[in-house]
Amino acid sequence: LDTPGEWYLDRVAGLLYYLPLANESLEFTVVFAPKLTAILRFQGGEASQVRHLHFEHLAFAHQQWDLPTGCSGYIQAAFGVPGAVILEGADRCVFYRCRVAHINGYGIEVLRGSTANTFAACTIHDAGGGGVKIGHEELHGHDSALGETMDGEFEPIETTVVDCTIRDCGHLFPSAIGIWVGNSGWNRLLHNHIFDCNYTGISCGWQWGYAPTKAMANRIEFNHIHHINHREVLSDNGGIYTLGVQPGTTLIGNRIHDISCHHYGAWGIYPDEGSSEMRVERNLVSGTKKAAYSIHYGRDNLVQNNIFALSEEGHLQLGKREQHRSCLFRRNAVVALNGRVFSSVDRPDLPARAPFMETPDASSPSALRRLRRRRRLRPGPVATL
Repeated sequence: LDTPGEWYLDRVAGLLYYLPLANESLEFTVVFAPKLTAILRFQGGEASQVRHLHFEHLAFAHQQWDLPTGCSGYIQAAFGVPGAVILEGADRCVFYRCRVAHINGYGIEVLRGSTANTFAACTIHDAGGGGVKIGHEELHGHDSALGETMDGEFEPIETTVVDCTIRDCGHLFPSAIGIWVGNSGWNRLLHNHIFDCNYTGISCGWQWGYAPTKAMANRIEFNHIHHINHREVLSDNGGIYTLGVQPGTTLIGNRIHDISCHHYGAWGIYPDEGSSEMRVERNLVSGTKKAAYSIHYGRDNLVQNNIFALSEEGHLQLGKREQHRSCLFRRNAVVALNGRVFSSVDRPDLPARAPFMETPDASSPSALRRLRRRRRLRPGPVATL
């Protein structure tokens, strides 16, 4: 130990060594040694859900969880890291103005079998993992991406996270997310303030490509997301990240700025592999290190009435061209800091001005006819300012 405030725990001997801070007296120093892997856990079943419990103005702190033997970590989103507060088989429970802090995993985790729970005006900070983690629903009884064949017993997780503050996350598992939604639908992420995370602010979806999914009708609206990965720890990240087909999902009214990365990524809104059938509207994205709006590949996303401004490099980017329309891009304002609208920095094989979006132009009836008839990629203006 050579710096005041450092400590070392000799687990075999059961001794804690600590080098005090300046003007600190050990007789007044309080030491926390967490033992619980979960501070609070709801354990309900299909026939006996935990129902209608309300927690208000409570603080949950100091949780300890270690990686399983033989596991060196998890890939994207640190998805295997659990929460300090876990809801399994919980129905219509509410956490209001609660705080989860000083933990080494996610703050809150909602597992399959839970439905319609609410987290309102809560604060999660000083986390080794992320903020809120909303897990998977099974694909049983769901044969298509659009959900026409869902059986009558299907109940989505349908979690609401509203007016929460999530900050100072990812100390031990940097790929953890501010709010992560897996293969799950009808969730509401509204009016949250997310900042100081090492990877991505909000991530939604867990199916790569155009596979069937239950990540539908999720609302990601009016969140303020900023200073994400500003320490430039990781790459391939964004303010809001989506994955897979997501019919009915909306990204509306979000304010996103100050997004950075280690090598590549740092996108404001980042629809990744197969992100499709979403509405992206009235968002303000500014001050990103890479493109404000970057779609890897997808189909039929409606992107309208947004402001994409002042990115350090290009503002719009496509990772992969396909034989269908990636998105309809209309009535957006693109304010280029460097005069560069398109980005090809991360994909040198793409021309800087590759047309990847269709923008209907009332002055071009022939273009509209082609659009209706073939729904194919066509050259044209990218932004209507």
